[in-house]
Amino acid sequence: MALKKKKEDLPPPIDETNIDQVEKEIMKAANDTISSIEKVFASWELSKEKPDEFKERIKNYKWLHGELCKWEKEMLKSKNKDFKSRIKRIWKFVYICYSYRGE
Repeated sequence: MALKKKKEDLPPPIDETNIDQVEKEIMKAANDTISSIEKVFASWELSKEKPDEFKERIKNYKWLHGELCKWEKEMLKSKNKDFKSRIKRIWKFVYICYSYRGE
């Protein structure tokens, strides 16, 4: 049974007044994730032993890294576009995250 979130637990709706802040937070999350994945890649490459049970995880990290890097480039190219385009980019980020989690 899923827990229902209380209204006060939910983030405020995104509108023209707070979209800059939302994009800034999402960009930070994306950058932090990309940096963390790159550290994992570096450790993996330096490792003498590469256990089979981690190969699938590394493959998934490569997919996530690639998608986040593409998303980040799109975000930087089209920053400060119209509100609808900005919301669409935010939803694309959410979709990437949920796809990685397998939901």
